[in-house]
Amino acid sequence: DVTVELTQAELQIAHGQHEQALATLNHLNELVPRHRYLLKLRARLHERLNDCAALFELLPELRRAKVLPETDLADMENRATRELLAKTADADAVRRLWERLPRDARHRPRLVEAHARALIRLKEINQAEHLLRSALKSGWDEGLVHLYGTLPVEDPARALETAEGWSKQHGRDAALLLTLGRLARRAKLWGKARAYLEASTGLRPRPETYRELAELLEEMGENERAQACYRDGLRLAE
Repeated sequence: DVTVELTQAELQIAHGQHEQALATLNHLNELVPRHRYLLKLRARLHERLNDCAALFELLPELRRAKVLPETDLADMENRATRELLAKTADADAVRRLWERLPRDARHRPRLVEAHARALIRLKEINQAEHLLRSALKSGWDEGLVHLYGTLPVEDPARALETAEGWSKQHGRDAALLLTLGRLARRAKLWGKARAYLEASTGLRPRPETYRELAELLEEMGENERAQACYRDGLRLAE
């Protein structure tokens, strides 16, 4: 009977009969909750339904049963966690979700970034800053550096001092130089901001870097040079 129902569920998933498949799998889960192939079908259906919450809940069972390669499980975990973090509307719920992740998952840069963005969205700026600073201390990642430069911190000069400490090892990193320029601009250190942004465009010209530099030059009254930077940025964006 179990084999028949498993085949029935597989056919229902294949034909897009998701509600019927869910009912079949729920019934099977009452009969044989740790059945390896049942676990795989449940995971497949949750992915088809884009039910990230259900998939997240299922991941510990999938990992214990070793029914899928760890790389596949990590991909599922990354997708489900990012979706849930983007939807969670409470800082405590974000913390609880994060703490349920395996320790190694909490070091994955894209999950750290999703966590930080959730905290920023919920106005938990100090927590986001601490999270990014700790992650970058453990391992360098341009995406996290870039996000650090966009943080609406209350004390940009202090954040700039932190980021300048990273330049001892990563001084030729265009993303870091953009972040340094942004933080220096917010701290109203115009000359330093200009030097950092120009250095960033010299290493890796990007539209957003030219836009940041153009806005800074406008603030400094160098409108002709600012317009040239806007044009350079637009050409790169085409």
